[in-house]
Amino acid sequence: MDTVRVRTLREHSQVRTLLRALLESARLFPPGSQLIDFTNELPAELSFALERVQSEGRAWQAWRRGNDVGAVSAELDETVSRIQGLPVLLLFHHDDRGLVTKTSSWMGRQSGEWVMRSPGQRRHT
Repeated sequence: MDTVRVRTLREHSQVRTLLRALLESARLFPPGSQLIDFTNELPAELSFALERVQSEGRAWQAWRRGNDVGAVSAELDETVSRIQGLPVLLLFHHDDRGLVTKTSSWMGRQSGEWVMRSPGQRRHT
């Protein structure tokens, strides 16, 4: 993937679009969940965490199912995306207090599917 395309994908709106595609393709939120796009609809701690995430340039998506709330944030792994020639997202799973409980790395396929990258393929920071 060339540098210009990676820079275009890095834009917040593009990462958000990729994040939604990943969530739907990999079914990472519970069936029957209501997607939440505004932080004022979330518990205060999670709202604060996602506002901070957004100010750092990451995209996020939250959902509610009954009394349960979940959220993820994502950023484009520019280096690996460039090497692989496909978009790679680093995904951060947040609990209802906004704490990151798990991370994963996902690669988009030209078919529109997303696959989790094996731990040996993750970027080390």
